[in-house]
Amino acid sequence: MKRILFLHSTALYPPSGENIRGNCLLKSLNKVKIDVDVVCPYSTCPIKSPNIHYKFIKKVDRFCKHRELSYLLSWISSFRYLSLFRKKYDIVYCYNLPATLMAFFMKRKDNTLIADLYEADFPELRMPKGKLARPILLLSKLWLLLFLRKTDKIIMLTKQLQNYLRNNYNKESMVVYDAADKTMFKPHNKKHINKELNFVFHGGIEERDGLIEFIDALALSKIKFKFHIIGEGTAKESIRQTAISYGFSSKVIFHGWLNYNLIPDILTKFDVGVIVPKNVGLNTKVIPRKLFEYIALGLPSIVIDQLAIREILDKNEAFFCQSNSSEEIAQKIKEINSNRQIILDIAKALHRKKKLYLQDECKKIITLLLR
Repeated sequence: MKRILFLHSTALYPPSGENIRGNCLLKSLNKVKIDVDVVCPYSTCPIKSPNIHYKFIKKVDRFCKHRELSYLLSWISSFRYLSLFRKKYDIVYCYNLPATLMAFFMKRKDNTLIADLYEADFPELRMPKGKLARPILLLSKLWLLLFLRKTDKIIMLTKQLQNYLRNNYNKESMVVYDAADKTMFKPHNKKHINKELNFVFHGGIEERDGLIEFIDALALSKIKFKFHIIGEGTAKESIRQTAISYGFSSKVIFHGWLNYNLIPDILTKFDVGVIVPKNVGLNTKVIPRKLFEYIALGLPSIVIDQLAIREILDKNEAFFCQSNSSEEIAQKIKEINSNRQIILDIAKALHRKKKLYLQDECKKIITLLLR
């Protein structure tokens, strides 16, 4: 029987966009009774099974001031599980750059190392802040170069990231999209639009998400609206202050983190999703997970026209803006408000669209793990 070491950089519980992929893989492996040792930040065990054995390390706040250093210290603590280093594993699977620290030392000549990487794992694509960030990101880049020499298989989130890896690191990879969970995000038949247009953003709130520019655009558009922001993050306070400066305290509504299982039903109450990231670094190479979720529900979105997003959306399936400038987004908002039928038309187009789902995408990884 195969034995797999499963290294996951984020906690596997409670359910969130950060761990649905990992949990989907573990559920599939458990069904075929594969013996799996899991190392991840501390949490409640999401899957209780005699085949899955958890080893916990220190939990990390991904929005803390010195996030990179916190991840490093967390995974250094994994070396206390010396018994794992003496075991023979057929497969070592690691999810995200922090988990590569343990994976590097678990690689043997007779096993397979699979790296599941995402956009922020490429330090040169990030926007570092703080005195410690730059030297740590430089060390991360050197580490990534060293680690990639040991990998047998690499998984990327988009074709754009796949091309970036090929052109900059001379490594091949396979694409597995970070898609929506088909058991949660089911098509919703949108029949009406709110009197005041209701926009929504959900997920981690970072400066690179362009939400300040979106609020500027709402001010320029002069329409009646509500903008709901679900989540937490380092940019939340600056976004709140921007809203206050326009007198939008009652129009820009912060909900904080909500139970992920409730998100699909909550999203159906809104009219338009908001995906307006700045056109810099890693933003140009990635498809936000929330976009897959909006597509699955049939929720139209304002999106920035980038090559990665064009991998899954055609021109008649979203409200495309060429950049995240406030003026251009404001013009798009006014167009939507003056012709609201287009919201329902795009919703219908999304319902007709062939969807990408988490379960189907994860089958690609399971095939690698069981090969």
